[in-house]
Amino acid sequence: MTRRFADLLLNLAARIVPAWRRPWIEALRGEAATLEAGPALLRWATGGFLIAFGWWARREAIFLVSLVVALYAQMWIAGYGMEFAQALGADFFDAASGSRNITAFLLSAAFAAWRPRRAVLVFLLTPWTGWWFLLDAFFDRAGRLPIPWTFYVESAVSFGWAAAIGVAVGALLGRRRAKA
Repeated sequence: MTRRFADLLLNLAARIVPAWRRPWIEALRGEAATLEAGPALLRWATGGFLIAFGWWARREAIFLVSLVVALYAQMWIAGYGMEFAQALGADFFDAASGSRNITAFLLSAAFAAWRPRRAVLVFLLTPWTGWWFLLDAFFDRAGRLPIPWTFYVESAVSFGWAAAIGVAVGALLGRRRAKA
């Protein structure tokens, strides 16, 4: 059992370690093979995984922080788009759904093009950040309005289809850019 868990940790480390550190992780795996199953092996594998995770986190930090900030900012951008659409004569619901879906599409496409291998993460986060905004807007600013839970599910689905199309387009463009 200890051997399997240590192998799992080292395999995960090998998947996330930067390419220039692959020889290091292979040496770490080779040394782990010489250790007996037990606490020493588990400490060895955990240490290797934590070091690899640190390298991965430093490499991905700019992307992840940018994504979270942009996803929260998308709600504010959509709000300004909604006000603009209403100024042009659109009714409230058309303006709200249109601006929200356009910003979800554009943001998802941009981040998926930047990191095509993170497209699933972008797709999963985009609908839920819209949901968080709705929680913030309706519960904190509107004096704790009683809103049914189905409203939040519908909102997440509404954000989701635009994000799915945006992620697909962005990932395709990002992969083509990487091949060129």
